[in-house]
Formats: sequence, structure tokens, C-alpha cells
Amino acid sequence: MRNAKLLFLILFYVLVSCEDTSVSKKDLLTKSWILEETTLNGENYGQETIYLKNSVYTFFNNKTLQIVISQNQDIINGTWQLIENDSKLTIAFSGVMHEYKIEKIDNSNLWLSINNSDGIYLYKYTKILLE
Repeated sequence: MRNAKLLFLILFYVLVSCEDTSVSKKDLLTKSWILEETTLNGENYGQETIYLKNSVYTFFNNKTLQIVISQNQDIINGTWQLIENDSKLTIAFSGVMHEYKIEKIDNSNLWLSINNSDGIYLYKYTKILLE
């Protein structure tokens, strides 16, 4: 009987601790996210953060994107697409497209990076819970 209880506890723990792999990156992405932090080469990057910090990025299922700029409530509309086996995200506004590497995505965090001549920018977003 003791072995059966132990086996049940181990089985319960394994089932509870397993991640649900059926959730796609698209499903995780298509939410509203708020930009919390921007870094450049690992250091806080305040210049860009002043404009974008706390702005709300909403990714819709139809592959459109809306950004509400926190400082003035301006709205920017664009499109998005997952590419390269969902490892990268492209975002296009006014004919200009940017390609980001998805560093992390889960139910509460989205981290995107882009590499240019200045170095590596990392954008850290958190999911808005009230949708």
C-alpha cells in the first residue's frame, strides 16, 4: 500500500510539472503585451525606453499589430509574422520591416532581440492580464 501511494505521488508530480506543449507560439503571442524594459548590450537603454516603455503591443490572430504609445496614446498599426520555425518574429510598419529573434515566450513573458550596428537590443514585455 505504501508503494502504491508513493507511486501515485510521483505520477501526480510528473503530470502536474509537465509543460503543455500544445500551446503554439502564435497562441502565446496573440495577446496584449506591455514593454517593461529595453537593454542594449545588456545595459539598460533609457533613450528608446523613454518613448516605448509602458506602451501596449497587441498582436491579433489576423497577423495585425497595434501599438498604443503610453506617453501620448498615439496608435501605430502594422503587421506581424512568425518565421523560421517560429523562432523569429517580423514586424512591419509603413513599409519598414524589422526581424526579431524570439528569446523567450511563455504565458507571461515575451523577450525579443534585434542585432544592428549598435549591438544587441533586448525588449522585455509582460503580458497584460486583463484582456
